Amino acid sequence: MGLSDRPSTYHEVMAIIKQLASIRPDVAPEEVRAVLNRFAGRVSAQHTRERTRKVDVLGRAYAKAKRKNARARVWVVSGRGEVRVNGRGLDEAFGRVRDRESAVAPLRVAGQQGVYNVHAEVEGGGTTGQAQAVALALARALREYNPALGKILRDAACLKQDLRVVERKKPGKLKARKSPQWVKR
Repeated sequence: MGLSDRPSTYHEVMAIIKQLASIRPDVAPEEVRAVLNRFAGRVSAQHTRERTRKVDVLGRAYAKAKRKNARARVWVVSGRGEVRVNGRGLDEAFGRVRDRESAVAPLRVAGQQGVYNVHAEVEGGGTTGQAQAVALALARALREYNPALGKILRDAACLKQDLRVVERKKPGKLKARKSPQWVKR
């Protein structure tokens, strides 16, 4: 089994390149320097790029997210803790308690309830998908507003996107996977 047959080839090659880069440049052979120069642009551009805060001149952080067919755009600004969804209060926008709680879960996880005003615009999908889209966009906006909250939100899985969608119906089936009743005779 050769080096190229294994799935972890890339990581092994990168580990070797890092070991080669740790050699002092004045002692390293010319071949090593040539290989490192080929990879220098890729490695340095990926690892040295700083994350900039995306807060506008009005002090608002903006983020957007999707869940199923729902799309949400959220603005976060420091304030008294008001949450508005499509211009309505949280209770009016989401009838179920579960949806209301999931929409503001990132604020609760980060311990920032009553610190930020949240304005969300959401469209498409149902109420549960909309609430989950608002939650993901809110977590992203909180991370933009205060980068120190990023680790807390990431550890609580608030920044993890749920990519599950409804499976399409297939021909010859009653639903996506349900088959018609089978009769032997």
